[in-house]
Amino acid sequence: MLSFMCRTSPSRWIYGNKTDIVISKYEGSFMVMVTQIGCMGTILAARKDESVFSDPTYNVLFGKRDEPLLLACARQLIEHIR
Repeated sequence: MLSFMCRTSPSRWIYGNKTDIVISKYEGSFMVMVTQIGCMGTILAARKDESVFSDPTYNVLFGKRDEPLLLACARQLIEHIR
C-alpha cells in the first residue's frame, strides 16, 4: 500500500508576498510546493542517490528552463533534506 502524508505549513509573508508551502512525503521521496501566486508554475525534480560518488541531479519537468535561481533553490532543498 502506498503511504501518503501531506503536511501544510501556515502561510508566511516573505518580502511582502504571501507564500504558501505544501510538503508531501511519499515512499522514498518528498514533494515540496512553494507558491506566491496560488498555483503551480515551474516543476523541478531534484534527486540525490545514495551512492557516495554520484552528484545530485536537477531537472526542469515543466515550465521555465532558463532560470538559474530555480535550480539554485532545488540544490539548496536537496542538500537540507538529506
